[in-house]
Formats: sequence, structure tokens, C-alpha cells
Amino acid sequence: MENSEKQDVPEPRAAESRRLFWYAAILFALLWTIVPAFLFPNFRLDIIEQFFVGREWTFGSGSHPALTADLLDLVSRVVGIAVAPSLCAALFNLLALWSIWRLAREYLSPPLALAAALAMFGYWYLFQMEGTRYNNSVTLDASWIFAAYLAFKAIETEKRARWLAAGAAIGVGLYFKYTVAILALVIVLFLAASREKRRLWRTAGPWISTFTAFLVFLPYLIWLFGTGFFASVTYAVGNAPQESGWAGHFLAPLEFLSNQLPLVLPPILCLAPILWPRRKTGADMSGNASGETPDSGWKRGYLNGLLFGPLAFNLIWSVCGGVYLRCDLGCHIWMPLTVWLLVFFRKNETPKAVRRSYAVSILFDLACLAGLCVLVPLAPLFEKNIPRYHFPGKEVAALAEEVWHGHSSGPLPWVTGEGWNRGPLYDVWPWLAGNVSVYGRDRARVYSGPNHCSWGTAEDVARDGGLFLWTHGDRDGEIVASMKSVFPQAVVAGIYTVKPKNRFVKKDVSVGIAVIPRPSDGPEKKTP
Repeated sequence: MENSEKQDVPEPRAAESRRLFWYAAILFALLWTIVPAFLFPNFRLDIIEQFFVGREWTFGSGSHPALTADLLDLVSRVVGIAVAPSLCAALFNLLALWSIWRLAREYLSPPLALAAALAMFGYWYLFQMEGTRYNNSVTLDASWIFAAYLAFKAIETEKRARWLAAGAAIGVGLYFKYTVAILALVIVLFLAASREKRRLWRTAGPWISTFTAFLVFLPYLIWLFGTGFFASVTYAVGNAPQESGWAGHFLAPLEFLSNQLPLVLPPILCLAPILWPRRKTGADMSGNASGETPDSGWKRGYLNGLLFGPLAFNLIWSVCGGVYLRCDLGCHIWMPLTVWLLVFFRKNETPKAVRRSYAVSILFDLACLAGLCVLVPLAPLFEKNIPRYHFPGKEVAALAEEVWHGHSSGPLPWVTGEGWNRGPLYDVWPWLAGNVSVYGRDRARVYSGPNHCSWGTAEDVARDGGLFLWTHGDRDGEIVASMKSVFPQAVVAGIYTVKPKNRFVKKDVSVGIAVIPRPSDGPEKKTP
């Protein structure tokens, strides 16, 4: 009975698998672009940052290179700020999923390659549950697997055009996040270790890639050393907490590995029908597009290096330094995970099992989207503080600009304030100020402190004037004193209360606003 069932279901052709991939990818890209745009009253913390950094069209901030933010600003000028973050995320998701699909086709038959790609949909879209997710981790993941695929094709074909493309992809990827340098290191080590491909160092290919990547990234290096603004480099190297005791060298890597479970479980579960052992009776759907066995030759070494090289790098970093790495620092590692699993651990390749994997992947993605629609409006019921995506950013922006125009003529030039994590005054970029910049009509520039802001200084704010905002609370005296040490001319306008529109939010927002007058302003006007 089982044999006849498999014989009745013809093996999908490559064109059919490709069409199914694009149908699913485009459908989910549209859903994950449109639904968050209408569902979230406000954005994630990092998207607010991307907006005000992108408006400066600088090379970098104190956190990362700024290409991710620049692209968001460019897209927002076309489609508006409400849709721009989710649209940008969807486009990079498409790039990543296409790269996974193409890499899988180098190792697997079209139906299995489609299963590998669909299983990674859950990896991407599960984390949209946090809100509209567009940040440097998203652009890193997409550029990482895209560059890895191009490098694979360069090594396979040994064509100079392929090497050029791979080098350009790595160079552009560095503009998203410095982490792409680890991928370059993995490829170099693979070419040095592979018996079959070590000879490539005697050809022009690897050197073309190296020179191209350097040439593409050279403008950033010129800016970096020309300005001396190395805050993003310091952030990339030293922002993870370190444990001074010996226990940290053991506990830190274990915590990092445990934090990776939410990342890897969704794609593994989606592939469970294929990975689950089962006795094979009759023809299966295995096959290799290139005609060579995926378990042998240099392809196996490349796939292993692509997965375990970055993982080993993070673990060595964590073990040697006792460094507690954030979960996001492992997001790029798992880009080839589903391809690797199906190459080495597929146990049940029957058409029925593959179709079940398709169904599980698609249902999981739809469940994530449905859960998002249910949980976002109800989130205030389960959280003590107001969720950031329910923060009344538009109302705060309107209030702040009203205060400014009551004291000074002309558009609001600068806005600044305390860090959102209530750390030192300029420990991180200011949340309130970012909301005023994004939602305000004056599109004020944000001064986010000397360790983050590469496009302005406190002297610029003092010369041009602006507003200082903070969250009202028991630290008001400390915050005002710190503000006065930077802007002695600042005048506290008052404490204002703003009520969020969500009916489930019971707590109002209290905001302190101080005016930093311009020297050219006349007598102080009355506060509204």
C-alpha cells in the first residue's frame, strides 16, 4: 500500500519546486510587510535608532555601520515610515531565503531543497513576534548566506566573475555588520585546509575576491580613520559582559548554546518528517543537482565549515574571555542549518514525508503571524511596563514640538535626552528623542551622545538649540543635574502626561521636557 502511494505521486520537477518556493516566499513577504505596518502603533527600539541614524546618511554610528539605516531612510522616502521597516525586512528575508534555496540546490534534489528553504521560513518569521524586526542582525544574516552562496559558486566554477561577485558581497556585508569578517576568515581557512581546493591560492580567484572586498570597504575605512570615530568598533568588540571569575569561562559558552535553542528548534521541527528515521521501501526523492555525492569531496567540507566555523569562533571567544554573548550574536551561524541537516541526516525521503515537512513549515509560519495579531494588542495585559510598540510616540512628538515652538521660532533642530535603559545619561541612544525625530513634523536631528553620534556634538546642539527629554520619575534630580553639566543654558519647561491610545494600557506616560535655547533667540516665550 505504501509502495503504490509513492508511485501514484510523481516527483516534482525542478521548475515546479522553484515556483512553489517563489509562491510561498512572495506570499509571506507580503503578509509580513502589510500586517505589522497596520498592527504596531510604534516601532521596536532598534528601528527608532535606524530611522534617525539613516536620516544622517553617515557611514556609521556608535553601534554599527550605517548602511542598514541608510537603506531604511531611502525606502521610507518612497513608501512612508509605517511600511518601510517591514518592507525592508521582507526584502532581506527574500534574499536570505533565495540564497538558502540556491545553496540547497547544490546539494539536494529540488523537492528536498524546497523543504530546506521552507523550514527556514520559521527561523525568520518566528522572531517577527517581537514586532517589526529590521536591524543589523537581519541585514547581516541575509548578506552572510548570500555571500556564502556566491563564494561556493566561485570555488566550484573557478570563474573570475564569480570571485569578483563573492568579494563584492563580503565587502558590502561589512557595511551591515563587522561580523561578516568571520565568514571571510572561514572561507580562507577552508581554502587552506581543503586538499582539493588548496591549489586555488595559486590562481587569481581568491586574490580577486580579497582585493574586491577591500576596495568595496575602503571608503568606510577612510571615513573611520579620517574621523577617528571608532565607537562602533569598540561596541562590536567589547559590548558583551565578561565574567571575571573562572566559572565564567565554563558558564558563558553553556549559556550561549542554551540561548541558541529557540533559534534552531523551529527549522528542526519543520524538517522532522524527513529527519525521523523510517525504513525505506521503494524509490525516494534523493538526488544531487551537480551529480556528485554530497557526503564526499570538498562540498562536504565547505558546508561543515560554513556551519561549525562561526560556531567555533563564538565558543572560543566565550571560553577564552568568559564572555556572555547575546543570543543575536549567533543568528548568522544557523543560516545553512537546514541544508546541513538534510545532507547528513535525512532518514525519510518519501514524497509523503517531504509534503508533510512542507505543510508543517507553512502552518508554523501562519501560526506565528496569527499569534502576532493576537498577542500584540493584548501585550499590555501581561507586561508591567508599557510595551515599546504601544508607546505613544506620535503624541510625545506633537507635545515636544509644541513646547519648542512656544519658546522659539523655526523648526526644532535637535532633540536629545536620557538613554532608554536608564543608564548613564548618554550610555545608549535616547528613546524619547528618537520618537520625536521619527514622528515629529520638524524631523529634528538626534544627538545621541558622544559615544554614539558621529554626525554632531553637544556644541552643535548648544549652538542650534533643541529639546532635552526624559522619563519622569525618582531620578529627575539626577537627570536634570547631568543635563545642566552638558547644557547649562537649558531651561526645564515642565513635566507632561501623555495617555497611550491602547485601552489595555492603564499607565500614563510622564515626560520631562527642557528647552535648550539658541543664543539668537529673544526673550523666553510662555510654555504651552
